Amino acid sequence: MIILGAELITAVVKENNMEAFMSLEDTFVKAYPHYKSSWRLLHIVAVYGTAEMIVCMMRWKRIDWDRQHTIHEELCKLALKSVNVKEATALYLATCVDRTEIVRSLVKLAGEDSIRSCLQGLTFSIEMEHVFMLELADRLRQKHAGLKPTIVPGHQNEGNGTRSRVFIVYSVSVVQTEDYDFNGLGLVKLRNPYVLKKAKTSSSGETVLSQMDAQRVKEAIRTHCDRLWLRHSNLNIITGRYVKTNRNGSNKDEACVLLYCSTKGVIPLGEEEFPRTLCIKNDNRINVVVREGFFRFGGYMTDSSSRRHSTLKMGCEIGRLTPQYDASGNRIPNSCGTLGPFVLYNNNPGFISCSHVFFDMPTNAYALNFSAQQIVEVVQPSTDSTASVNNTACGVVARAVFAPNHPTSIDAAVVVLTDRSRVPSAGHFSNQHRSSYINAGFNELPEYNNALTLGRSDVNTLPSKPTVIKFGSKTDVTRGALSVVGTDVRPFAKKLGVSGSSDKVLMKNQYLVTGIYPSMDFFDGGDSGSAVFCQDVSGQLVCVGMAIGHCVLNDYPYKAGIVTPIDAILQALGPNITLATFP
Repeated sequence: MIILGAELITAVVKENNMEAFMSLEDTFVKAYPHYKSSWRLLHIVAVYGTAEMIVCMMRWKRIDWDRQHTIHEELCKLALKSVNVKEATALYLATCVDRTEIVRSLVKLAGEDSIRSCLQGLTFSIEMEHVFMLELADRLRQKHAGLKPTIVPGHQNEGNGTRSRVFIVYSVSVVQTEDYDFNGLGLVKLRNPYVLKKAKTSSSGETVLSQMDAQRVKEAIRTHCDRLWLRHSNLNIITGRYVKTNRNGSNKDEACVLLYCSTKGVIPLGEEEFPRTLCIKNDNRINVVVREGFFRFGGYMTDSSSRRHSTLKMGCEIGRLTPQYDASGNRIPNSCGTLGPFVLYNNNPGFISCSHVFFDMPTNAYALNFSAQQIVEVVQPSTDSTASVNNTACGVVARAVFAPNHPTSIDAAVVVLTDRSRVPSAGHFSNQHRSSYINAGFNELPEYNNALTLGRSDVNTLPSKPTVIKFGSKTDVTRGALSVVGTDVRPFAKKLGVSGSSDKVLMKNQYLVTGIYPSMDFFDGGDSGSAVFCQDVSGQLVCVGMAIGHCVLNDYPYKAGIVTPIDAILQALGPNITLATFP
């Protein structure tokens, strides 16, 4: 009777009789909960059925999708000629007999052990491998959901004529590259698409191709670019340059076509390797060099300084999160300031701002030399911001200096980032109004990626009152004229924005910046810590200092800014700090 039942069910499955198939739930799941036959309904569906039947069975109870059962040749004799095992899962059977649609359904229900037995024990079609790898890519997407990743499945050559499976997890939130084994299913590479490792080979010192070589490169690119873009999804840049090669023991500058991709050595799923040479007319060929590189449009998405930025940006509003109290035990209101230039401090990512944003300065004789004696957490935006949705810290103060008596007075602090998900991958800025950077002379928001600085000795050689730009959380992007003469200031009360100070603090040898129309107020309260830049001849931003306060002059109706030179700040904060660079 059992064999007869098997034959009837096989007939129902083969005929794709869905009405009869749906009635089998009562017969084989409810009526026979302890059914011990050596064949199983799921095996028959895997060999003869449809994806619709798998969907139907997903609603049934007591279906063990990863259970291995004995294979009966009497039931599936013709279909199972290629199966050389006695027991198998339904997924394994469907893979053996090349039932791609069935595998596409079953693989979503299978455990990793079941998938691994198929990947390691079977040879199958390219289409079938794509089904498995795309499913694994989806699982990695869920595993790394916090990174909001893009998953690229592919292969890499192992040097012995074989390929191994690779999954690249791309995310701008990846701070440090990492490779790990995906439980025997493939190699996973965590990568930030905008962070590059240094190339092992270097280009020639010659940057300009000769007329003849330029023509060869141009001809090769013009002939092959359409095909290259079509066949290689990871291709980002096609260009040409001299590359130093070593032939027969001698170095030679050779004109090559350079292909820049996101991750060198990984071939995306379903694609082919990059060509090693490209043919140009008369059977002449030009060598191809593959390297890593990317292109980004100059603009980027940003938001106002008081909004929470998932990736931190210069100009964002920041504040102290850890409470502080005066000598009488009264809580001191936390002030807010601006996130200044990004830095590396003891090789940890962070940023600088003003120390008075985080610490109370009670007297004019007060000097602060803080080196993380206690935990002082920093939040973005500040806790009193209307956009603040939680009080989760983004970093801690690692070093702070308030030293009015230095030859160039210092009011600076280093914040080391503790929320790794918010570590920046580029030198971007927050922005409230597009008109502010347009009025400052930019067609789009700039980036500060190269850590270029201009020290005091170099600033003094500039023409009188060179133009500088500030990115502040209160006044947004402002433009001003920098006085190259050292300026000393002493507030009447709290003009520096020093919380709780009623005494006079002298700040020596600072820069003075007056606003340039239409941003006449160069600085306002809340801008403390703002990065201040000039531009070099190529238009790149060059950091000259950090804004700490403002002054009002009776012969100047607007708020002028007071800026501390950047080289003095870095020197005071110690040898373990450098401005951060980004690719």
